[in-house]
Amino acid sequence: MRISTLQTFIRGTDGLQNAAREIAKTQEQISSGRKLLSPADDPVTAARILRLSQESALRDQYRKNIDSVKVSLGLSESVLNQSAEVLQRVQELTIQAGSGTLTQADRKLIATEVQQRIDEVVAIANSRAASGEYLFGGSASGTAPFAASAGENYAYRGDQGQRELQIGASAKVATTDSGYDIFVNVPSATPTIATRPATDNDPGGDATISAGLVLDQGKFAALYPDSAVITFEPISATVPAQPNFTVRRASDNRIIEGLQNVPYASGASIEFAGVTVQVTGNAKPGDRFVVESTTKQPLLTTLSRLEEGLRNLSDSSDDQVKLQKLLGESLTNLDAGLNSIIEARSAIGARLNTVDSTANLHDDVELLGTKVLSGLRDVDFAEAASRLSQQSLVLQAAQQSFVKTASLSLFAFI
Repeated sequence: MRISTLQTFIRGTDGLQNAAREIAKTQEQISSGRKLLSPADDPVTAARILRLSQESALRDQYRKNIDSVKVSLGLSESVLNQSAEVLQRVQELTIQAGSGTLTQADRKLIATEVQQRIDEVVAIANSRAASGEYLFGGSASGTAPFAASAGENYAYRGDQGQRELQIGASAKVATTDSGYDIFVNVPSATPTIATRPATDNDPGGDATISAGLVLDQGKFAALYPDSAVITFEPISATVPAQPNFTVRRASDNRIIEGLQNVPYASGASIEFAGVTVQVTGNAKPGDRFVVESTTKQPLLTTLSRLEEGLRNLSDSSDDQVKLQKLLGESLTNLDAGLNSIIEARSAIGARLNTVDSTANLHDDVELLGTKVLSGLRDVDFAEAASRLSQQSLVLQAAQQSFVKTASLSLFAFI
């Protein structure tokens, strides 16, 4: 078999170039610290490295979410603890107010502190996270959940949902809570009332209704579980013409206790079926205000009614009976409010435990994933250095062999 001079040079040159490429590749691997310089080197391994890298990046995002959740839940737990301390102080004031040696003037001083505590609870219930979202607005965390109208009748403007963050592939944790569940949906010591304006009231009017108070549980039992509606009638319904209202049962529209076309005075007490409420402002004909029977009493309503009773009930024997009844019910309702807050704190604590265990799981998986990724991607410098030395030796041998082979010629033997 004959081998031409051209074939000899081509084969020799190819061998030298291949050896040089191998050395260059090894040198680049050492300088970059990576085994694979391109996916073409090992497509299967490259795909595994990409998947592991993506999973690591996703875990980084989960850890950021976990940090955010911890901050929000930690703040929620802290402010709920503050609210519990406030309620305990109000309980002390309530017991103090029951002393028979106090006068109405003394109770008014206590009512002033109770009002300050109400403002404190409202501020707590409207707390915001570092992100600016309200902690107790539910999923509607962009609006202050509690706002007061006349008579300190606090309305809840949030919803009963929760905002959640993903902290794992299949794990989500709520970062906000529903203020309705914590501060509104609180069991009442006895059947009571909840007041609100009708949604279709004249937008040109500014009338509001107070939280109201049940003065006589026996009379109220005749209405319960029905509700009442205070409807403002046309001014022409009275002589002389003036603003007036009628109180009816919600179920069958029957007039309650003859309260039909009663002249209206802003802020005056409206009493019926053992309850008293106040409508304040410019009520328009057709406006309606609902007095609902309920077994729930919002925490802020409990505080507002306590403050109102301490401030307005006199030293008369009748008012003293009402006062003692109010204080007893307030203590029971404050206990219920404290229980609601404790339950909320327990739920937050359970979520924090979930967050911590998920964070630990991410750390364990990340440690294992980093080890596997390093084995697939990172260069073994000792092995690479040894291989580079071997490849350099091969290149030198190839160069020397090519020189000798290239110099062979029949003319050298003539």
